Order: sequence, then structure tokens, then C-alpha cells
Amino acid sequence: PRPVKRMAFGRTLAAPTEPMAKVSKTNSRAVAKATLYAPKRLSFLKAHPWCEMNIAGVCPRGRHEATEIQHMVQTSLDPSIENLLDETHWLASCHDANTWAGNHPQESIALGVEMTPAQRDAGVSKKEAAL
Repeated sequence: PRPVKRMAFGRTLAAPTEPMAKVSKTNSRAVAKATLYAPKRLSFLKAHPWCEMNIAGVCPRGRHEATEIQHMVQTSLDPSIENLLDETHWLASCHDANTWAGNHPQESIALGVEMTPAQRDAGVSKKEAAL
């Protein structure tokens, strides 16, 4: 018989009969992205401690702490690992500005805090996108 583990209130939990499944390829890619992205994100925020977006009516007045990364080329439009790790198109942002940019894509492109993959592929820089 299988070994049984006793739990509180008289309930029992049988030991697993099969080993756990291996991590799927899709999930292993996500794990790889997280292990490559997380350290770069932390060092970027350390080097850029203040919100660089400064969206009128959204960001608090004055200097405010950057807590998130605004990916100028949305990762939903280009989910590649290269796009995720491309620091040349990152902006340090506060939570309010990052949320606003995600909810207002056309206005964000007009303000230069987001760009399309076509703009990125044409070599548009952060400064040029803001003009």
C-alpha cells in the first residue's frame, strides 16, 4: 500500500504515485526570459531611479520614483526575447505612467513613449520618437 500522510482534522493525503512532469518547452522559455530579464531590469532601474515619462495629468508632480520599465515597442506586438531585452527602447516609469501608456497606445506613440515595431526596425531612437 501507498504511504499515507496524516493531516489535521483526521484527513489524510496519499503520497503521489507518479513523478512530476518535466517543465514544458513553452514554460522553459518563459523561465529563461525571466532569468535574463530580471537582473537587467533591476540594474536599469538602479541607473534610472526617476520616471522618464512625465505625462501631464498622469504622473505625480515633481520627481517620482521609477518602479517599472516602459517597453517602447510593446512586448505584445513583438514577444521576442530580443525585444524584451533591448535596453535602447526602455524607459524608466512610475506605475501610473506605465499603466496609462498601456491603456492609451495611440496617444503614447504620439508622445514618444511608445513606438511601433516598424519604427524600431527603421532605426528610430528614443529621442527621435519623442519629437
